[in-house]
Amino acid sequence: MDVLGYVIYSPTLSVAGLRNLASPYEMREMLVGKMPTATSQLSVDRPFVLRHLNQGYGPQVLTKTLLADQYRRKTDAINRELEVALRATGTTDSGSEALLCAARRFGELERRMAGVSSSDFGEHKVALNPKQRRAVEKELAMLREQHGDKLRQVADALANQEKLQAELQANQNALRNEWTSAFSWLAEFGFIESGTAEDAAK
Repeated sequence: MDVLGYVIYSPTLSVAGLRNLASPYEMREMLVGKMPTATSQLSVDRPFVLRHLNQGYGPQVLTKTLLADQYRRKTDAINRELEVALRATGTTDSGSEALLCAARRFGELERRMAGVSSSDFGEHKVALNPKQRRAVEKELAMLREQHGDKLRQVADALANQEKLQAELQANQNALRNEWTSAFSWLAEFGFIESGTAEDAAK
C-alpha cells in the first residue's frame, strides 16, 4: 500500500455532496483514522417493534443498536479532539477549566454577533443594536487577548461537541417517536394484547 497519495475532495460538484459536507474531524478520520466501520440503516418500523416485544424487549433496545454504537463512536472521536486541543494549549488542569469556560463564552458571543440567540425553544435570529454590538466586540477582544490563538482551537472543538450532542439527542427522540408510533398502531389493530406496556421487558 502506498504511504503517500493525494485526495481530492470536491463536494460542490454535486447536490448530494453539498448536502453531505464532511466535518473537519470526519475528514481527519477518513484520511488518517482507522478503517471505516459499518453504518446503521436502522428502521424502527412495526415488524421491528413487534419482534422485540415478542422477545421481551421494550424501547430500551434502541440503546443497543448499531446506530447507538455509531453515535457513541462519534462522541468518542469528538471528545478525543477536545482533549487534543486542550493538551496542545499546554495549560494545567485548572487552566484548562478556565480556558473551557472562556471558549464557551467565546462561542456564545460569536453566535450573538452572527445574530443567533439560543433559548429553551431552540435558536432564533436576533439583531444587535450598535451599543450591544460594541459590547460584544469588546468582550470578544478581551477573551482573545487573555487566551490567544488557543481560544479559537478549543472553541471550535466545543462547537463540534455541542453539535454532535444535539444531533444525538434529536436522533434518540426520533427513534423513540418511531417506536411509539409503531407500538400504537400494533395495539390499535390487535397485533399485541391490550394492556401490553410500551416499555415491556423481561
